[in-house]
Amino acid sequence: HDAGNVAAAAAYKAAVEVTQAMARRCADACVARWGDDVIHVVFAPFEADAQLAELSRSGEIVAVIAEDADLLPYGVPQLLTKMNGNGHGKLIVLAQFFAAAPQDPGHFDLEGWTQDMLVLFCCLLGCDYVDKIKGVRVNDLRDLVDRHRGDLDAVVAELPSLPYRQGDIPADYRDQLHRAMTTFRCQTV
Repeated sequence: HDAGNVAAAAAYKAAVEVTQAMARRCADACVARWGDDVIHVVFAPFEADAQLAELSRSGEIVAVIAEDADLLPYGVPQLLTKMNGNGHGKLIVLAQFFAAAPQDPGHFDLEGWTQDMLVLFCCLLGCDYVDKIKGVRVNDLRDLVDRHRGDLDAVVAELPSLPYRQGDIPADYRDQLHRAMTTFRCQTV
């Protein structure tokens, strides 16, 4: 292959949308190849983050494959994400997040963190359940959660003093954060 063909092949792969029917055909082929006693496939009609997290935490499934890291606040132990056209991706093992400082520069140091600290951090970054405070830097939020060991009241009390913050913090922001964190912890499955 010359460079033009390689680039064209990469562009074609990126342009393909995987449909539910395609995924089902792929799953059927895997079951036909390895058997339904080895391969178990579940298709969710809608968002299934909480369900996947529960299946993963209970040991029913080994890992979850997702486009992004949105499942980490739900406590998914192993997440395969950022898959490319060749089937390669990044495996995130949640316990390793909290066990040691990262080896790669630019990655967050979450050594010694708890799941609750991660959930608070994710909520502060903004999620489906609560908005981020505009202008606040990610590193400042990480440091804030780390400094206060995830104490919600201490973190919220210090938010107004963070540099680069734009606008007011809603009076009920602590309650919004608490509800968002509870949503991640207590999903009905």
